[in-house]
Amino acid sequence: MFARLIWVAAIAAVFVSLSAFGQGAPLPGDPGRNVNLIGPTPDPGDIRDSGLKQQNEPACAVRPENPACVICAYNDYRTVEKPADDLGNPIIGDAWQGVSTSCDVGTGDVWRSRVAPGHAADDPEFRIPGRFAADPRLVALPGMALFNFITGFRDDNRGALVVQHWLEVNREDADPYEPAARSSIVDLGTDGRFIDKPDMLALLDPVSSQVSVPMMFDMENEELGTIPRDFPSGDLLFAYAVFTGSN
Repeated sequence: MFARLIWVAAIAAVFVSLSAFGQGAPLPGDPGRNVNLIGPTPDPGDIRDSGLKQQNEPACAVRPENPACVICAYNDYRTVEKPADDLGNPIIGDAWQGVSTSCDVGTGDVWRSRVAPGHAADDPEFRIPGRFAADPRLVALPGMALFNFITGFRDDNRGALVVQHWLEVNREDADPYEPAARSSIVDLGTDGRFIDKPDMLALLDPVSSQVSVPMMFDMENEELGTIPRDFPSGDLLFAYAVFTGSN
């Protein structure tokens, strides 16, 4: 059964005997209230979760310089019932990736949610090969979050292993991360070669040998234009399964 995602403020307490710590001593762990992280979608151009659809397999990352800021991604089924086009064809019609962000995780009250770019209803210039998306992974680095997931088609093995750059953008709308318009394709699936179960690890160079890497991103939000930014050097490693047979 799918369950709607919640942000758990702290890990549940481990059950121990009070006598082990003395009468009145606090128990380890401090569980907080559960908070729904599928928040509102302020941008009218994004796809809202108006039907309260399922989400699952969440992945989250904490901003290095500000632990109150978190970005989470998950398989999102709000796109399954995206309205059809003029010919009656579904524009998306399958699960994609949802993204929620907050800089208020102390209380968890303020979350924003949206659908990641690159889906079948997106600008044709920026679409990613694949009708559905799954298996999110996130890494937060100084200045940006790297978002990794797979895409595919239900009727064959085509698809892609994708990375998106979500830049730290501190704006008055309290949305701490914004995606670049164009996604990077790490690998492509083909007939008889289905990519699945990715993982990702970012290894920054030691501070003593780090160099500054200038990068420039055309942002999905046209109001942000093109953002130049320098990032610390390092390596980005990927691991994933490749299924080469029908079984």
